[in-house]
Amino acid sequence: MVICQQPGTWDLFFATIPFVYIANTSLSSSSIIRESMLGDISDEVELDTNLGQQGLMYASSSLIGKLNTGLGILMAGLALEFIGFPQGSQVTPNADHIFNLAMIQGPLVAMLMIIPFAIFSMYKIDRFKHQEIITELENR
Repeated sequence: MVICQQPGTWDLFFATIPFVYIANTSLSSSSIIRESMLGDISDEVELDTNLGQQGLMYASSSLIGKLNTGLGILMAGLALEFIGFPQGSQVTPNADHIFNLAMIQGPLVAMLMIIPFAIFSMYKIDRFKHQEIITELENR
């Protein structure tokens, strides 16, 4: 059984296309859903506080996205240092390096995804609750 494909072939590329497609589709969908949820949350905050905070909330979301990108780059660099991944353009990683990289990118990243799922599980605004919020805001 061959686990790693031979260098210079397209076999591994074609094998990863479905996973890359699913990952990119999920990432795009999660961004759209998050921004939609933020609008609903800002309506609820306005109802509770009598202050419109939409601009502040969207600016905070943008800042958090930038922080997330920066921290992601930092963590990737630290992970590569931790596993001793070779540096340079003329270096070929060995099987241990590739396995360690796969363990960080696969199971570790998947476990970290529990954090946003836990945060989003606290979101309690459904279609009916949001309609009640909008109706109360319009009646003010």
